[in-house]
Amino acid sequence: MYDLPDSAPEQEDNSPALSTVDVPELNSRPRGLVFDVTHHGAVADGDTESSSGFLAAWKAACDHGEGATFYVPEGKYHVGPLEFSGPCKSNQSPKIVIRGNLIAPSELHSFPSKTWIEFSHLNGFSITGELGKTNFDAQGAVEAWKQHSCQHSARCKTLIPPSKVKIKDVTFKNVTGSYKSDFAVSLLCSPSAPCENVKLVDINLTPTHEEDDEDWREGNLNLNGAIDGLQVINSNF
Repeated sequence: MYDLPDSAPEQEDNSPALSTVDVPELNSRPRGLVFDVTHHGAVADGDTESSSGFLAAWKAACDHGEGATFYVPEGKYHVGPLEFSGPCKSNQSPKIVIRGNLIAPSELHSFPSKTWIEFSHLNGFSITGELGKTNFDAQGAVEAWKQHSCQHSARCKTLIPPSKVKIKDVTFKNVTGSYKSDFAVSLLCSPSAPCENVKLVDINLTPTHEEDDEDWREGNLNLNGAIDGLQVINSNF
């Protein structure tokens, strides 16, 4: 946890989780309390399993709610599956700023819930990345996603089930990555509780597949359920 006053010199604190630092959110400085995953046990080496550090930082940020920032600095983080769940304090979600590269496990047995990164029961949250640095690597060309093809199997189970959670006032911004599945972006909205006011801003996703994979097809946006107010801005997928 970091205390970021609007104007103050950098000072050390005896607490292992509290200090004054300059953490850019794109070209601006986050306000309030910043909860850095590396100060909760996450390691930015691309190999160390860091899910517990992410979840510990999220819990601390969620307990503060509005005015807090969940922060992932530059580096490679092996994480997942992760569920960032609420409701948070006063039903206000912390901001989410991700400047690092998140790497998923490659084996299907690592996904007991059939999702990698999930946000649930959150009100008005936003995810902000930095172009050229933020990346969600779902291991599109390796074992887990090679096993996901339901086009020719009536008994195939998809990796991600339909959602029954209402999604409202959500922004995904400045995210790059790759995908192996049939669609680059899937919005799993509920037919009974439509998604509302979803923005995809500067989202750039590149397909990865084997050249001889006849089952693969390139898709862009897959929408399940109902949505009221979708904006796709300056994005390629």
